Amino acid sequence: MKKFSEKITVVILTVVCICSAVSACGGIAQNASTDQPSIGGGAFGEESVAAASDKYSDFDLDAMWDSKATMITLADSGISISGSGASAEGSVLTVNREGTYVLSGTLSDGQIVVTVEKTEKVHLVLNGVNISCSDSSALYVTGADKVSVTVVKDTVNSLSDGRTYVYEAGAAEHNSCVYSKDDLTFNGTGTLNVTGNYNNGIATTNDLKIVSGTINVTAVNNAIKGKDSVAINSGNITVISQDDGIKVENELETEKGYLCIEGGTVNITAGDDALQSLQTVTVSGGMTTVNAGGQAVNCTGTVTIDENCFNDNSDAE
Repeated sequence: MKKFSEKITVVILTVVCICSAVSACGGIAQNASTDQPSIGGGAFGEESVAAASDKYSDFDLDAMWDSKATMITLADSGISISGSGASAEGSVLTVNREGTYVLSGTLSDGQIVVTVEKTEKVHLVLNGVNISCSDSSALYVTGADKVSVTVVKDTVNSLSDGRTYVYEAGAAEHNSCVYSKDDLTFNGTGTLNVTGNYNNGIATTNDLKIVSGTINVTAVNNAIKGKDSVAINSGNITVISQDDGIKVENELETEKGYLCIEGGTVNITAGDDALQSLQTVTVSGGMTTVNAGGQAVNCTGTVTIDENCFNDNSDAE
């Protein structure tokens, strides 16, 4: 390892780690409400993966849904909704009530917006979704307690934004393909591809957690950014960014400001720093491999790295 900031305290653990490998989007869709075939009773999805620590709540770990979920089919010809809690206007789907929403289909120029009360949780299930938005975030959470995104097993889901954004008057200037103003979690074992053409790939102003899944993020700025914290439990995460790979900004709250990788396979190619946080960076499980144009780990606080779980290839270039 190399390029750690001279100000940091680096603690190398000796324990051997078992390393396991919206604004208007100009769409042509019309709102359509159809009666889809009902799902039979029972639960669907996957059992929760084991949590590496107490950072992950039951809601974070839950990748299941049942017949009470609202079923949504996305299409340029119309967004079909079977159930309650969501509405569509043109190519923009808005979730406005706590609950579980199972999405499939394609919007060539559309957006998913989540706007619920600060006490409400929303569970989005991506069951083969492809969404591009030419002038805003493809997934935009304007308000919630927490939002979890389950990526369904054996599905490939893709989200991308445009190179320029159009902001409504008075609206917050969100700047990421996936942007949340509140806590955001990813779980499941499917694949999610996120392309941030405007700025960041995935960003939240609160906590960001990756419980499981194959998450591929490419961005012209930072790939993954959690203002308060980023925690990775397991999964396969590939990050390609022109600036920082994974970044945390909170420097004031002592219980926040952490970037923690506790498992999974994480590969980062970054134009600047691979891992950046102002308070703490911890890599204690899985295998993280970085190739950074700046520092492999940039942290002015405490860095704790298990040397069996971290590989810095920055010298290879």
